Amino acid sequence: MKKEIQEFSEQFKRTIIEEVSCGAISKEAARRRYGIKGKSSILNWQRNYERYGKCSLSLYFDPIP
Repeated sequence: MKKEIQEFSEQFKRTIIEEVSCGAISKEAARRRYGIKGKSSILNWQRNYERYGKCSLSLYFDPIP
């Protein structure tokens, strides 16, 4: 079975990260509200943003099979 890969824009990811970081919404609530299927997507976006800056939000990282 092949997994469906969701792609989100850099601006969308940045908006979600800002909402979660300021405490306006939890990661799980944001995931449900915006239809993000990956349970750790937002956490990965946050970590990549902290480590590599905003340019990391436009990159696609293949999940390890």
